[in-house]
Amino acid sequence: MKKYIVILLVILLMISGIWLLVREQSKTAVKPNEIVLFYSKVCPHCAKVDAFLKANDIRTKVKFAGKEVSQNRDNLTSLVRTMQHCKIPVKKVVEVPLLWTGSNCLVGDKDIIKFFKDKIK
Repeated sequence: MKKYIVILLVILLMISGIWLLVREQSKTAVKPNEIVLFYSKVCPHCAKVDAFLKANDIRTKVKFAGKEVSQNRDNLTSLVRTMQHCKIPVKKVVEVPLLWTGSNCLVGDKDIIKFFKDKIK
């Protein structure tokens, strides 16, 4: 009887561990077909992207999520995982702005602005 209780507890612990792992990954990983803009409030290239988005009213024309990374640890973790997924080397300083297009990564204001221009044509 004790043997069955121990086996049941081990199985329950394994299921709990898997559930927690999946839950944590879903909080930080980007999804296919979802557009996510990673940015920082102190990044001059991010400011260029933001100015373009505002000037062209992009937020009402293209559905995307914005994730500020300098003040939000979960967003930073999501950025790092996205960079790893796109095989972008993760250094001590992460690169922003970075756009997850739903299938790949774009880094830098010029490529991101071009992506949004193409979306609103």
